[in-house]
Amino acid sequence: MKKISMLTCLILLCAAAVAPALEVSPLQLAVWGPEVQMCDQTTEIWGLRLNLPYGVSDSVSGLDLGIWGCAGEANALQVNFVNCAGALKGGQLGIMNLATEDVYGGQVALYNNIKGDGYGFQVGLFNHAREFSGVQFGFFNRCTAMFGVQIGIFNIIDESPIPFFPIVNGAF
Repeated sequence: MKKISMLTCLILLCAAAVAPALEVSPLQLAVWGPEVQMCDQTTEIWGLRLNLPYGVSDSVSGLDLGIWGCAGEANALQVNFVNCAGALKGGQLGIMNLATEDVYGGQVALYNNIKGDGYGFQVGLFNHAREFSGVQFGFFNRCTAMFGVQIGIFNIIDESPIPFFPIVNGAF
């Protein structure tokens, strides 16, 4: 058992020494990105990224797990307490989800915010998007324009003939 543990540590150390030179990696282990992580921030991650506690990468495709994970582009399922992405194709599951560009997929958290356009669903206490196509389900839902339905106590669609309507609001 002791030999297996030492061999595992040796393999991880060798991988950490070679990883910064890679353009693509199937694994990213991050302690505090981008300074303390196995791969450079510009290395594309195709596979698994573990954020213990914080990781940052320009591109993640696959599964993003941990406490706090940020990606410039995420074609992934992000499962962290805090998720942040530029463009997202996939999903975010956490306490707080942030996306600065368009989202194709879903967000589930207490707080969901898309600064770009959203296509899919948001489930949370507070949901916000610029333009949204799909379903927002939560206590407070807001978007500038919508093609879909909001279900919640406070539903606001800024560019709608009826901008506020409780319980169910929609625009098509």
